[in-house]
Amino acid sequence: MTVAVTIWGYNAQGTDGKGTVLDQRASVEHIHGDTSFPEGWTMGVDGMRVGGSRRVVVPPGFGFNGPVVVEFQLLAASAALDVPFGTTELVAGTGSPAANGQTLTVAYIGWLYDPNAADHKGAIFDQGNGFSFGLGGNGVISGWNQGVVGMQVGGLRRIVIPPALAYGLTPLEGVPAYSTLIFEVGLLSIE
Repeated sequence: MTVAVTIWGYNAQGTDGKGTVLDQRASVEHIHGDTSFPEGWTMGVDGMRVGGSRRVVVPPGFGFNGPVVVEFQLLAASAALDVPFGTTELVAGTGSPAANGQTLTVAYIGWLYDPNAADHKGAIFDQGNGFSFGLGGNGVISGWNQGVVGMQVGGLRRIVIPPALAYGLTPLEGVPAYSTLIFEVGLLSIE
């Protein structure tokens, strides 16, 4: 992705927390997963869409010396990184809709997003049948907690999950850092 960026030292009395300009660049090539960029920078651009702007206050400990204010403008991005979160109901279920606090049991398949593949389904990286988790808890990625709310038993839903709601910076076996993911989730039961 290509971003324009300005970084200020944080000043609580400054406009929008901005103090002295520390760095300003009209065009920077940023590759997701490149650890040479501060973690706060990488987290700040996560989920942005081309043409969008974002202001982020980054606390100490995320790759900068002290708190900073960073403003990004996303100038260009690969298609896989510009994909928003979304759900598609493939099969409607029956009964009460799934809600936070309930235990769900599902069958699922997970693919890496590939803009050139049929239905954007790249390589399968995970699948399971009879997987149980507490909806709204820490047992699954945020995109699952958001994507399965409201499903009914017997339903099948496709969920497209951008990196910010998936694994972000963390690469897993078969899942590179900053991967957009596609899941098809079938709801087997609700407890």
